[in-house]
Amino acid sequence: MKIISDFYKENKKIIWSILLLLIIYKILLLSLAFLNYYYTFKIERFNYSMLLNFWSHWDAEHYLAIAREGYSLSKSNMAFFPLYPLLIKILSYFFGLKLAAYLINFFALTGALIGLFKFVKLDLDENAAWRSLFYLLLFPTAIFLSAFYTESLFLLLTIWIFYLVRKKNWLTAGIFGLLAGLTRIESAAIFIFMLYEYLADKDFNFRKIKKEFIYCFFPLAGILLYSLYLKLQFGQFFIFLKSQAAWGKTFTFPWQPIGDYLMTFFTFSLATTHYYLARAFDLIFFIASLIMGSLVLLRLRISYGLYIIFSVIMVSFTSDLASTNRRAIILFPILILLAKWGKNPIINFTIFMLFAGLFSLFIFRFRPLLFRPY
Repeated sequence: MKIISDFYKENKKIIWSILLLLIIYKILLLSLAFLNYYYTFKIERFNYSMLLNFWSHWDAEHYLAIAREGYSLSKSNMAFFPLYPLLIKILSYFFGLKLAAYLINFFALTGALIGLFKFVKLDLDENAAWRSLFYLLLFPTAIFLSAFYTESLFLLLTIWIFYLVRKKNWLTAGIFGLLAGLTRIESAAIFIFMLYEYLADKDFNFRKIKKEFIYCFFPLAGILLYSLYLKLQFGQFFIFLKSQAAWGKTFTFPWQPIGDYLMTFFTFSLATTHYYLARAFDLIFFIASLIMGSLVLLRLRISYGLYIIFSVIMVSFTSDLASTNRRAIILFPILILLAKWGKNPIINFTIFMLFAGLFSLFIFRFRPLLFRPY
């Protein structure tokens, strides 16, 4: 408790500033959600549950179902890692499922913003730190930081892992890595980051390696721990990979999904505009993430770039690039590079306008599902 108390005293001003910023941000989002809800469905009577239903769609329903009923072979929901639904289940005893999910995302995002601010300040000034926070909240797919998805939780864990590794607190970083491994499979990319940082800190001299080196493997240990649970429960390790087939994702070589997405543009038709628009955004985000990851590697820090590039390449080994735009939000070192460039007022304004425009577009594009009543 003393550590928490000391941290609060040291960062009291920034904590309250970020909390105020996030409260305003959430109020604006809820207001926008309500207006979409009201004018789309002409709701005559508004009730409390509608505010939570705004964020409970698509994959969110699977996380809530797991929290409520557990994993099931018939539903093939093992692709959804357990930490987030487990936290929802625990808090649901006090608040109910959807309110529990909303509170988890709110506090996870708060912690992620605080961590990002402190992390950016390791290398850049306070203005750059604030820019990175605004870029994150206005990121094109930032709607998923509020929806009942794992983005906020995973971002919280990942940012603090990066910060703790930079501070050489390997034990705590390893514990957070274990939790990340229980949250998303992209924790394998965190392992790459931690491994490179540790070896670089030892000048790649294997004689200097000490026992704390084992903590670098904790993100992988989280994945293996989940696999062990699945083995005991369903008799198969890595069944979460096989369950991806229910969503049309199977193992393949990277050039196949990229080629498939490129080919769809040669068969465009107005009747399937929504389908092509979705694939276009996924392909654009995929390519842009690889380019930005390379720039981060060259201009910011090699380990950050490796994390981004490895995360993106992992997606390309599935037969579908769907949701690449959503996954891009966890590649937060890109925001740090943009914040560095944003010192130039023209670049900063351009980033703000681009992100704000795309953020609005994505909210509108997802509106028919995100804001439907139940």
